[in-house]
Amino acid sequence: MPNTIGQYRAGKVLGHGAYGTVKLGHHLKSGEKVAIKMLAKTTINQVRQECNIQRQLDHPNIVKLLDVVQTDHNICIIMENVSGGDLFDYVAQKGQLSECEARNKFNMIMRGVEYCHKLNIAHRDLKLENILVDQGKENVKIADFGLSIEMKPGTLLSDACGSLAYAAPELFGNGGFCKYDGRAVDVWSSGIMLYAMLYGRFPFNANTT
Repeated sequence: MPNTIGQYRAGKVLGHGAYGTVKLGHHLKSGEKVAIKMLAKTTINQVRQECNIQRQLDHPNIVKLLDVVQTDHNICIIMENVSGGDLFDYVAQKGQLSECEARNKFNMIMRGVEYCHKLNIAHRDLKLENILVDQGKENVKIADFGLSIEMKPGTLLSDACGSLAYAAPELFGNGGFCKYDGRAVDVWSSGIMLYAMLYGRFPFNANTT
């Protein structure tokens, strides 16, 4: 059932993530379609970091943060609605992309990644599922900054995060406690996405012991 969240009405579920649910919404006055990411208040510290980072971002290849609304049980991040689904489903449907299409979409992804890195922001969870496609299937936008972090120049990170299929090898060094550059792992994950777009599968899928 639809329900009112601040100036928005939430409707059908668009997807589920590790920390919450994303619903389609409408602005009550303008009728503008939005995406509403609903997160439990128990994750408030993580949500605050995600919102603080995304407020800094204004780029055509990054999903735009519009508003943040608190309810009795949730913190709701209101974002622009990108209505064509995610790149994982798009590639799965097509099997693989042509070199021309993969290049065009990869260029858009890398423009967004480069913009973030110039602001010393590492996404740390770049994957096809976090790249949204517009209705015409031409343009893509980076979404889900829940694991993103601001990095001071010259500093390294130690907390391993992200998705296994896209994870850089340094995240597994020394039993998973290796120091790493968040921007470098973004570049590795971007390369995995390009491979998956071109071949319709991941480059590393063997079991190891």
